[in-house]
Amino acid sequence: MEGLQPHPNLEILEMSDYRGSKLPCWMSNDFMLMWKVRILRLYGCNKCIKLPFLGKLPLLEELVIMNIHQVKCIGSEFYGIGTQDFLGISENENENDNDNDATTSNNKRGSSGGKLTLFPSLIALYLGGMKELEEWELPFERSDVVQLMLRLHTLRIIWAPKLKALPALGRLESLEYLFSVKHIGLELFGISDDDIIGTSRVGESLPMIVFPKLKTLDFRIMGEWEMIVRRGDEQNVSFILPWN
Repeated sequence: MEGLQPHPNLEILEMSDYRGSKLPCWMSNDFMLMWKVRILRLYGCNKCIKLPFLGKLPLLEELVIMNIHQVKCIGSEFYGIGTQDFLGISENENENDNDNDATTSNNKRGSSGGKLTLFPSLIALYLGGMKELEEWELPFERSDVVQLMLRLHTLRIIWAPKLKALPALGRLESLEYLFSVKHIGLELFGISDDDIIGTSRVGESLPMIVFPKLKTLDFRIMGEWEMIVRRGDEQNVSFILPWN
């Protein structure tokens, strides 16, 4: 597969039943080869233990990851970021970038305050058949310098039986359709226990707005449903979701 590098003008890439333990390096390391990909579908790569670095693809609109059974964690590597991204890159470092690095840097950082912008064009994300997946992290859970999936409209999660909890999906501001949830806790809303007990200066409760554009929330096959309620005085805080 390493020799099957795509044409740099390729817009749709589909890979099925790949039997290697690692996806080809050009999917992560040769950014210019994947620059124009709009649709990426990975099916049945059963032996792969890691997902490629995809968060910096500027034009990617649809991402399908199905039946990649061995992946246990979706974390910073999937988004293509490291510790230095969370700490921020100094202006001097940016000025010393070469042309390719500069192109990547422009893609990473949006126009608002030098924040990292990941999956800037992604509209639909489908995850399914991730039977060993245990953890899924969204990078803004670790830092406020990250903007993620600003255009994401549809998220579908099917059969991830070991996933302990969903990440902070409530902070995906454009999300309108969310399908399949196993475990609902504060993590889903992108808030913490500290947020729960927070009050305003005059002692009034602080409403929290989550899923500001959500239109459809679909629960199916919830045989192991778990509902975690917040601790403490349940009268102090309001959760606000859009409601017609």
